[in-house]
Amino acid sequence: MEQIMDNLLKQAHALWREGRELEALDFLKEAVQICRHSQTKERLIELLNEYGGALRVVGDYDQAIDIIGEAKLLCEANYLKQTEGYATTIMNLANIYREKKEYEQAERFFESAKEIFESLHIRNYSYVGLLNNYALLMQERENYTVANEMQLEAISILSQDKTYLIPLAISYNNLYEIQKKLGQIAGANEYLEKAKNIISQNLGREHPLYAAVLNNLADCNYNQRKYEEALGLYEKALDIISKTYGQKSSAYQSILKNIEQTKSLIDTNTKKVNNEESVGLKLAYDLYKRLIVYIGNNYPNVYKEICVGLVGKGSECYGYDDELSQDHDFEARCMIFLRDDTYQRFAQRLQTDLSSRYREKIEIYRIGDFYKHYTSFEQGPVSISDFRKIKEEYLSTATNGQIFIDKLGEFTEIRKRLLNHYPQDLYFKMMAFYLNNMAQSGQYNYPRILKRGDIVASELALQEFIKYYIYFIHLINKKYTPFYKWSYKSCTHLNVLGKYSEEMLQKLITAPKEKREQIITEICNKIVEYLNQSGYSSSKINFLSYQAKEVAKQIKDEQLSKIDLWMR
Repeated sequence: MEQIMDNLLKQAHALWREGRELEALDFLKEAVQICRHSQTKERLIELLNEYGGALRVVGDYDQAIDIIGEAKLLCEANYLKQTEGYATTIMNLANIYREKKEYEQAERFFESAKEIFESLHIRNYSYVGLLNNYALLMQERENYTVANEMQLEAISILSQDKTYLIPLAISYNNLYEIQKKLGQIAGANEYLEKAKNIISQNLGREHPLYAAVLNNLADCNYNQRKYEEALGLYEKALDIISKTYGQKSSAYQSILKNIEQTKSLIDTNTKKVNNEESVGLKLAYDLYKRLIVYIGNNYPNVYKEICVGLVGKGSECYGYDDELSQDHDFEARCMIFLRDDTYQRFAQRLQTDLSSRYREKIEIYRIGDFYKHYTSFEQGPVSISDFRKIKEEYLSTATNGQIFIDKLGEFTEIRKRLLNHYPQDLYFKMMAFYLNNMAQSGQYNYPRILKRGDIVASELALQEFIKYYIYFIHLINKKYTPFYKWSYKSCTHLNVLGKYSEEMLQKLITAPKEKREQIITEICNKIVEYLNQSGYSSSKINFLSYQAKEVAKQIKDEQLSKIDLWMR
C-alpha cells in the first residue's frame, strides 16, 4: 500500500513540476483514498494537506476547505496541536480563506500558525511559506509595511540555503506588488529579474511560476509606459497559464484583462497627433507615478476604478509646448477621471486631500462631464447627426494627449471610438465640403480678386484655401483638425501628404503673388491624384468642385446624400 501511494505521489509531483496541476489532482485524490484505509494518521494528514493545496491552486476552494479541515481534525484528535504539521495545516487553511477573500478568518489562522512556529523555534521552508502567504494577506488588506517586513524576512532565510532556490524566487516575485505600493519600483524590478532567472533555470519557461514572474515584469514595464514590452510579456504569461491552469482559471482571466487594458492604451496613444515628446506630458506622467502610489495606498476603492491622464486644452496635450508656451497657464498637472458613483462618493474629499499634498494641479472629472464639455454628449457622439453638431477642433481636443492608466477602460472605450474618426458617409460628405471650399477660394476667387488689384481680399481668399486644405489633409489621415494655431504644425506631422503639405504651403505663403496661382494648381493636381489613387474619383478634372460631386457619389446614407454639398 505504501509503495502504491509513493508511486501515485511521484506521478503527481512529476505533473506538478511540469505545471500540469489539473492532471496531478487525480493521482493525489487516489493516494488520499488509499491512505484513509491505513492506520498512518500522520501520513494521511500530510497527503490531505497536499491534496487540499492542489485544489486551492485550481480554484476549488470549498472542497479544499473540506480536505484541509479533515487534516485539522485529525491533528486535534491525535494530540498534534503543538507540532509543525498542525501549524502547516492551519496555514494551508488560512491560505484558502485568503484566496476566498475571507480575510478575518484567514488572518486568525495565519496568526495561530505563526505562534506555533515561533514557539517551536522553527525557521525552515514551512515557516517561509507561512511568511510568504501571510504577507500576501497583509498586502490584500493594504498593510504594505508589515507585508514588506514579512517578505524580506522570508528572503533572508531562503537566501542562506541553495536548496531553497524556488521558494526564494517566489518570495522575490511576491515582493514586487508590495514594493510597488510602497513606491520602490526600481528595487522590485531587480528582484523580479532574479526570480525570472532562477525559475527559468530550474523549472523551465513553461511553468506557471515563470508566468507569474512574467506577469509582474509586464506590470513593471506598464507602469514605466513601456506598453509594447509589457504586452509581449503579458502574452507569453497568458500562453503558459492557458496550458497549465486553463482558460477558466482566475490567473488566466486576470492576465487577459491586463492584455486588453495594455492594447487599449497602445491603441489610443499611438493615435496621438505626433511623436514629439512634450515637456508637459512628461511632467504629467511623473506626477501620475507619484499620485497613483498614494491613491493606491489611501483610496483603494478609487484606485481599482481610476483613470489618469492629460488630455484636453493646452499645447502640451498635443506635444507642442515649448519655452514660449511656459509664459502663461503652464504648470505640471494631470487629470483623474471617475465613474459617476465613485465621483459622488470620493471626489470632494480626494480633491481637498490632493490639493493640500501636491503643489501640482490635479483635476478630477466625471467621465461623462469631460466628454459632454467637448462634444455635448456624455458618451461622445455616435450617430452622423451627433458628429455634425460638433466643431472639429473640439473633437481634436477631446482625443489628444495621453492616458497613463485606465483600470476599467470606460474613458478609453469612448476615446477609442472617437479616434476611429467620423462615420464613413460623413467622411465623404465632409471631403466634398472641403473640396468645394478649396475650389471656391483658391481656384476661382483668388485669381479673380488678384486681377482686380484687391490685395487684402486676395489674402483672405488665400487663407481660406489654406484653411480648407489643412482640414482636407487631416480628414484623409482620419485625424481631427485642432485649433487653428496648431493646425499647420499638426498637418506637417501626418502620414499622408504631411511632408508634401509642409513643403507646398511654405512655398505658397512665401511665393510672389504672381506665382501663387500656379502653386495652387499644383496642389489641386496633387489632390486629384490622391482621389484617383484612393478610388474616391476616377475623373482627372482638376477643378475641385467637380471632384466634390464625384466623391459625394460614395455616400450611401440617403438623408445625408440629399444635403447640399456646400453644407458641412
